[in-house]
Amino acid sequence: MKDAHLPLSKCLLVSTRVVEETSYVEKRSALAYEYVSYFEALGYTLILVPSNSSNVERYLSMPYDGVVLTGGNTVSLLDSANAEVEGIYPERDEVEKILLEGAISAGKPLRSMISKGSISGLLSSAKRAGKR
Repeated sequence: MKDAHLPLSKCLLVSTRVVEETSYVEKRSALAYEYVSYFEALGYTLILVPSNSSNVERYLSMPYDGVVLTGGNTVSLLDSANAEVEGIYPERDEVEKILLEGAISAGKPLRSMISKGSISGLLSSAKRAGKR
């Protein structure tokens, strides 16, 4: 029988996208099935980081091997003027910015499914905020 528990050294922190229910008001953190299938086939356990997490540092303090920033939603670059544009979720941008900074700081591999410009924007906003 195959061991159901993978070692923690095979864990990835994975960001999630925001999906809004259309029949009633509710935002959800979501991950496409393809991500799960792909990374599990490589032997990884995925630790999903919700798009609205207020404690991303807790996830970064866990043992993990890398970070995956998933695609989807429009990156606002943490510009509050964009908050009313459909598909922009500043809370997700903040979570991904912290994951990005954490991976870089810890020297962990980073896989991004978002555009190069979006990553640059997240890094620039982090520098402007002067948080880390």
